Amino acid sequence: MIVAHTDTPVGRRGLSTLFLTAGLCAVTVGYLALLVGSLVIDSSTTVDAATAALHDRDVRALLAERTADAVAAQLVGEHATKDLAAFGIDVRRDLAPVAGSLVSTAEFANAYAEAVQKLHDRIFVDPTIAPAIDVSALVARARNDATAINPAYGQLIPPDATLVVMLPTAALPDFSVLDRWLSATRGALAIAAGAGAIVVAFAVSPERWRTARRVAAWLLGLGGIQLALCLSAQAALTRLSGDSAPIVRAGGAAVLPQVASPALAPLFLGIGALATSLLMHRAVGRRLVADGRDAFLTDEHGRPTEWRFDAAFEPEMLRTAPGTATYQR
Repeated sequence: MIVAHTDTPVGRRGLSTLFLTAGLCAVTVGYLALLVGSLVIDSSTTVDAATAALHDRDVRALLAERTADAVAAQLVGEHATKDLAAFGIDVRRDLAPVAGSLVSTAEFANAYAEAVQKLHDRIFVDPTIAPAIDVSALVARARNDATAINPAYGQLIPPDATLVVMLPTAALPDFSVLDRWLSATRGALAIAAGAGAIVVAFAVSPERWRTARRVAAWLLGLGGIQLALCLSAQAALTRLSGDSAPIVRAGGAAVLPQVASPALAPLFLGIGALATSLLMHRAVGRRLVADGRDAFLTDEHGRPTEWRFDAAFEPEMLRTAPGTATYQR
């Protein structure tokens, strides 16, 4: 019974719609998996974006503030800070330019890149990771700069101390589920399976131009939604608040263009598919016109080329109509 039904145009149309829907869903999932895997789960993109964001004024101000807090707490110490305050020495004020000079060094930039790697893993792999910038190699420089401001720091800061700057993580999201469910292999398999289903949909469709138009609408919608989501994310970043906002905002500003640019591919493909569907539709129309001419025995100008009537069933009107003999052969 199923085979009989699918042999009809209605049955073939329904079967084509079924395969097309399944194929488009699979390709969508695969496309998203590859996009997320290449631009989000792949830490190199995040690290490159965050390293470039190190030149952002707000990011540098946040890191300088965090570094000054770390120098005061880990190198000078809370008790020494209170003792110096009794003599009118503001440790936090003295160490602010020291922290600023540390942030400008290449050693700090390398340590910051490693910390961003951990920050990425904190968001997408393990939410228990505490990202930190280990700049213990800069302790000697911090000690010398602080001593130049006040010789007392030479006695308070040990030359072999450890200096770790913690990054803010309170407002960071948890997207670790993406790492568990999305991968490049699964994405490629989903796209291959979806493409096969779409080919089958075209093969069984009685109206391939209509199937092409549906594919075009899906491609244009996919690219449009991707661009709209990028614009929405950009607007959300501008309203982001909290200690981590400058880093997330600067990193997002660098990543979002890379997320939006792949949307051009489905948009261009959608335009091509739409043009193809229009050409296919015109071809169908021309074929129907040709079939009509053959059925009514007319030439390309619509003039009859041959009249054939059965004398037993020929209507009286046609048999006696003037001019009929003109077309008989």
